[in-house]
Amino acid sequence: MTTELNGLTGQTKDGRFATEALTLNTRLEAENDKGLWQWQSHSLINGGAFYIDPLYLEANGQPIALDAQGNWSDKNKRAEIKSASYKQATALALNGSAIVHYDKA
Repeated sequence: MTTELNGLTGQTKDGRFATEALTLNTRLEAENDKGLWQWQSHSLINGGAFYIDPLYLEANGQPIALDAQGNWSDKNKRAEIKSASYKQATALALNGSAIVHYDKA
């Protein structure tokens, strides 16, 4: 799946998520192998800003690249982010991984 958004501006009713003139290109690839979803994604934010409470990021002049890969299984209630990276031009670079266990209760 590939998505391109240009100039997206909006916010949720509670104000916890908002975008202003956001330009985003994203690609998500996923494959299901006997109930285990394996996925990878790449997103590039070329302009605008977004707010996800309490984080505010602005990409004007410094594009933001987000890359991640992992797997997910609803059967064992677990999502594994094998690798994730955040890069904003020369300003900041972060890398990490995580395992998330969840329950629908």
